[in-house]
Amino acid sequence: MTPAICRGLARASVAAAMWVASLAGPAAAYVLLDSPPSGRLTMNLSMQELIGDQPISEAMAKWNQVGIGPGQDHAFFAAQPANTSGSCGRNQINEVTSSDTNCGLAFGESTLAVTAVWWSSGKVVEADIIFNNTKRWSSYSGPLLRNGSGMVVLDINRIALHELGHAAGLNHPDQAGQTVDSIMNSYVGDMDALQADDIAGAHAIAWQADANAGVPVCTLTASPPQISAGGSATLSVACSPAATTYTWANTGFAGTAASGVVSPAASTTYSVTGTNGAGIGMPATVTVIVATAAAAPDLEVVSLTGPGNGNTGGQVTLTAEVRNRGGATNLPVRVGFYLSRDQAFASTDPLIGSCTFGVGLMAGQTHVCFGAGTVPTNLTAGTYILRAVVDDNLSIPESNEGNNTTMATPDVFIVFAATPPVCQLVASPGAIHAGAATTLSASCSPAASSYIWTNTGFGGSASGGVVAPVSTTSYTVVGVNAAGQSSPAGVIVSVSSGAANNYADIWWSGNAENGWGLSINQHGNNLFSTLYVYDDAGLPVWYVIPSGSWDGALTTFTGLAYQPASAPLNAYTPARFAPGSSVGSVTITFTSQSTAVLQYTINGRAGQKAIERLPFGSATAPLDVADMWWAGAAEDGWGLSLTQHQGSVFGAWYTYGPDGRAQWYVLPSGTWNGTTYSGSFYSTTSSPWLGAAYDQTRLAVSVAGTMSLAFTGNGNAVMTYSFTSGPFAGTTQSRQIARQAF
Repeated sequence: MTPAICRGLARASVAAAMWVASLAGPAAAYVLLDSPPSGRLTMNLSMQELIGDQPISEAMAKWNQVGIGPGQDHAFFAAQPANTSGSCGRNQINEVTSSDTNCGLAFGESTLAVTAVWWSSGKVVEADIIFNNTKRWSSYSGPLLRNGSGMVVLDINRIALHELGHAAGLNHPDQAGQTVDSIMNSYVGDMDALQADDIAGAHAIAWQADANAGVPVCTLTASPPQISAGGSATLSVACSPAATTYTWANTGFAGTAASGVVSPAASTTYSVTGTNGAGIGMPATVTVIVATAAAAPDLEVVSLTGPGNGNTGGQVTLTAEVRNRGGATNLPVRVGFYLSRDQAFASTDPLIGSCTFGVGLMAGQTHVCFGAGTVPTNLTAGTYILRAVVDDNLSIPESNEGNNTTMATPDVFIVFAATPPVCQLVASPGAIHAGAATTLSASCSPAASSYIWTNTGFGGSASGGVVAPVSTTSYTVVGVNAAGQSSPAGVIVSVSSGAANNYADIWWSGNAENGWGLSINQHGNNLFSTLYVYDDAGLPVWYVIPSGSWDGALTTFTGLAYQPASAPLNAYTPARFAPGSSVGSVTITFTSQSTAVLQYTINGRAGQKAIERLPFGSATAPLDVADMWWAGAAEDGWGLSLTQHQGSVFGAWYTYGPDGRAQWYVLPSGTWNGTTYSGSFYSTTSSPWLGAAYDQTRLAVSVAGTMSLAFTGNGNAVMTYSFTSGPFAGTTQSRQIARQAF
């Protein structure tokens, strides 16, 4: 809470009601502030300039209904209208008033009201409530309402209940570490009634605990408490112990009358004092509310802004500011936008758009309404007047229907005949090989509102897309404006047949960047590539490029890169395999049969590397096992890339670490025993790779374990590995693997 401080006679305690939050759940207990003066508080109401006295009187009545304990009907507050205001603790009169300052000090931005309890010589002499009249107030029940701008509509009822609780002697339970449902919490929410904790706190104050025994404590009620102009209500007083006489104010009732009928012309507070045989008594009050007919709303458009011209069939953005000069309305408010040929508005003028806000408008409130309009396609080119009409659908009864229209600034609106779009269609690349794809892009001036495609299957809202023709194909697009006018454009995509060179191998950047590499496996023109590199911490991580497309010359291949996650390799389950969204793209431009340029953009970081085939191996082998191997769909997500140079096999195992993160191991060499190939596999750490200058001096290699690949023909094998170090030390497993089709 933001405290607000005033200075009083000797000491003042101040409480402030704050902005909006949600209320806490139930728990224990109220918090007492200071004891108020014994007996009921007579509050002088001076709220005419802000919202009137009625909401405050109703809030007092809610407190009065709870009494102070079993068997007692004592009311906390008595209300009487007054014209005193702004004394701020200097007249020993309890006041409820409004001001633009807190006793001369500025209210905090979020402060709605303050309660000041004034002391002198150890005794409470005055309790004042000051509402912030720089805020816009309303009065309603139920959950908080919001206006068209999303701001909370301030309800004075719940704020008055809260501030009267301070005057009675209660403080904020939530600021004392309590979690309770309470109107006394230091924030405002949907709660608009006294809660059990508030009532218990009021009873605990027990104002009358030291009152003289035998003095009648009276309650004055009105039935009904609210009447229409010209109506009547019955006042009834009940006292305990019984009173012997009554002294009435504003009624003319006799001293023996315990009830009577009144017919006030305006809301009036009545009082009675029931006295005992010793002539001692306490006053009781009640206010009879005379309801007045709610003022009808009076809506007007304060301003309308928009462009000075537009094309037939084109869209324009319009902004209207609406104000309510009359009473509140909670009905949706619509503003229509029209084009007229003259200064007078006619219902036959073309409606080009509208905007609606559904929260209504409070008295005096304004709202800015944004809308889009479309100039009719059949409108004749020329000069028009743009105007806004609030409540053009006549859904809200108003006190004045003659001020609902205003013209725009500028008011002249020139309509031009729309120009048909002139379009161009481009294919990138314009020449591809069979099985590759290209991107078609249409651009039109002026802009088209829709497109008509041939040979593509693209939707009417698409200005382009990807096609993969199997032969040379002609494509056309027609760009159409809102008026239905159009123009065509075309492009021819050339398709050549042929096969790419075989680039399957292990590729690297030479000894200067020893420690990372790229495996390429190739089936026909399809490449399956995996980058084995290091993250920012220097830990091994892999990125897979499972597919892509060639350029027309079959020398440049581009594909999307992914960094999957899954279960650890020693407890693998494909249920946890998550390929994720693409983390970037990789382009490999082959400059010769054995050299290439690797370009990448991964996780927003770009780089380029010159790469070449990694030479290794000699002797002979019983089988050709070079390919991409996996354990099938049952263990989708990991694999083993085998590259073979003569009798040597280079294995790159892409799998997952203990945390399910991408992890790789390398089998750089081994020996054949029949059709089984065996060797040690290694783990590595090194320099960060993405977007950084690689430092091969940081490469650290350690033996992770041993691996054997027992091949049963060219298409199947059993992969057995035993870890001797690292997080999986002691793990031995076997997997049935096979060549992966792609």
